[in-house]
Amino acid sequence: MQVLIRDDLGQVDGLAVEWESGLIYWTDYIFERIEVAKLNGRSRKTLLHNLSSPMGIAVDPYRG
Repeated sequence: MQVLIRDDLGQVDGLAVEWESGLIYWTDYIFERIEVAKLNGRSRKTLLHNLSSPMGIAVDPYRG
């Protein structure tokens, strides 16, 4: 087990790994956003914010 991201997290409810590009996506229920980072925890970005209760997430590497 390894901690990838520790700071500026509320409550992570959804988590998805996109193995083809090596990205991890998660939903943050408290901060109402969806974020992405590389599997090493670097290059973190907020994709969507001001969402109402984001909980689950799924990714499809073939459909984008």
